[in-house]
Amino acid sequence: MMTLMMVFGIPHGIFLLIMFRTGLMQKPGLNWSLLISYREHITVTLTQDCDPLSDFLVDFDFSWDSEGSYSAMQRIILSLFDSNGEKIASVGYNDAWVRQSGEIFAAIGRDTFTSGYNTLPFADSAAVDIVQYNGDLNILWNDINLLTGASDAPFSSVSLAFSYYPYSGGSIFGTESVDLIADPPSDELEPPVPTPEPGTMLLIGLGLLGSFIGRKIYSKKL
Repeated sequence: MMTLMMVFGIPHGIFLLIMFRTGLMQKPGLNWSLLISYREHITVTLTQDCDPLSDFLVDFDFSWDSEGSYSAMQRIILSLFDSNGEKIASVGYNDAWVRQSGEIFAAIGRDTFTSGYNTLPFADSAAVDIVQYNGDLNILWNDINLLTGASDAPFSSVSLAFSYYPYSGGSIFGTESVDLIADPPSDELEPPVPTPEPGTMLLIGLGLLGSFIGRKIYSKKL
C-alpha cells in the first residue's frame, strides 16, 4: 500500500491535511495529480488515470469528523470518469450548510441519490463499493444499495475531491480521512449481490406491515 500525506495552507487561515492509503492501480509511473481551486468552494482534487476497465469494483473506505459542530461545511466525493472525461459515477459525504449535519450523495450519470440533511452523524465512517458488471452499475454504502443504473463505459480515471465553504457567518472544516481506494484483481470481481435500495426497503416494510394488519382483521372476522 502507498501512503500519501500533504499539509498546505488555504485562505482564511485554515490548514488542510490529506492522508490516505491507496491500492488503486499501483503501477510504475502512475501518480496522483493535485488541483486546488478557489471558487465558491475551496476544493482540493486528486486525480489518477488508469488502464480502461469495463468491469470493475472500486472500494472506497473513508471517514469524517465535524468536531460535533453544525458549523462544518465540507464534503468529500469520489468520482469515476471514462476516457472522454464523462463522469460515470460519484459518491461521498456532503455537509453543505451550517445548522445541519451531512448527507450521503451518489450519482450514476444524471440519476442521483441523497439521503437528506441531518441523516449522517457528526463523525462516522463508510465502506463504499462502486461495481460495474456486465452493463449493470451499482453504488453500495455499507452494503446497502444506494443507486443502480446501466453502464458499459470503461472507467479510465478516478478523482477524489475535498471541499470546504468559507461561509462569512462562520464555518469550519473538520477532518476527512480516506483509508482505502482500491480495485481488486479482475479474477476477484463477482456480480454484486442484489440488496434493496433505502426506498425499496421502506416500501417492503410497509407492505409487510399492511399484510400483517390485513391478516389480523381477517382472523377477527372469522
